[in-house]
Amino acid sequence: MKFALALLFVASALQAKTFEQCGVRFEYPDDWTAKVNPRSVYWSYDLPARCTIGLHPPGWSRYPKNSPFALEAYPVAIRLFDRPFLQVARKAGFLRRSDRYFEGFPDLDYRAPEGWAIMVRQGTLPAHAFHTDCCQAVRGKSWYHSRGKDGVVTSETREAAVLNDRHRHSASIDAWDDTMFSVVVSRLVRTFRFVTP
Repeated sequence: MKFALALLFVASALQAKTFEQCGVRFEYPDDWTAKVNPRSVYWSYDLPARCTIGLHPPGWSRYPKNSPFALEAYPVAIRLFDRPFLQVARKAGFLRRSDRYFEGFPDLDYRAPEGWAIMVRQGTLPAHAFHTDCCQAVRGKSWYHSRGKDGVVTSETREAAVLNDRHRHSASIDAWDDTMFSVVVSRLVRTFRFVTP
């Protein structure tokens, strides 16, 4: 089911749009819905987000009703911060080799070659630092436990990226599922631009 939905989401044509009230521009599938500052995209890592954008594919409102997961209205969320890259990356769950919160965690050996990791339930997984035309960035896939609609513990995945233009403009991109929306996240990361001074 997830694979079929992923193909449907990716098969869409793309549109580039500038969100002037947020000061950013990026491409996303043209049949998707994008909404600025939706109520359901409120979580912002204990940092004041200056703007948020929620994205969902067509038919998404029916998908959560049939899913055992307690899904959000916007499975892909972009949060914008006027903060430095490392501060937003750490709050989004990314760690560098030099980040040590307490002895033995995170596992220093389980990192990407660049030394980055993303926090997962009871550990870390490798995350990768890179550069786009506009930004420095880090991206990774995580998993965690949550409660399903019926109260049963479920394992869920997420894909996250943090971008920064080196002028204190940072963006976090979070996708609810690390496979279903991976191609969309890749396009967002590749085409993302800050258009604020």
